[in-house]
Amino acid sequence: MTAIENCLLTNAWYDCIALFAYGTLTISSFQKITDEQKDVAQRFAKVFEQTYTRFLRPPKSRSSGEGSTDKFSRRKCKSQCIGHE
Repeated sequence: MTAIENCLLTNAWYDCIALFAYGTLTISSFQKITDEQKDVAQRFAKVFEQTYTRFLRPPKSRSSGEGSTDKFSRRKCKSQCIGHE
């Protein structure tokens, strides 16, 4: 009998649920989940929440940083054009 079959027979099923603002991250296993695995799941949930929050920001707030890059590009182009004349 394999380990998985043994766990199925004994109904041993472990869940680790990490909560974050937009939902849950669930890890399920036939083996007991260690404290280290729980910590990793919680850290992953926090990073996912931060990333998803940035993704949901309105386009105006995301594009505000791009203006400085455009100014720099125009200045660079202008200086190159002046140099070639």
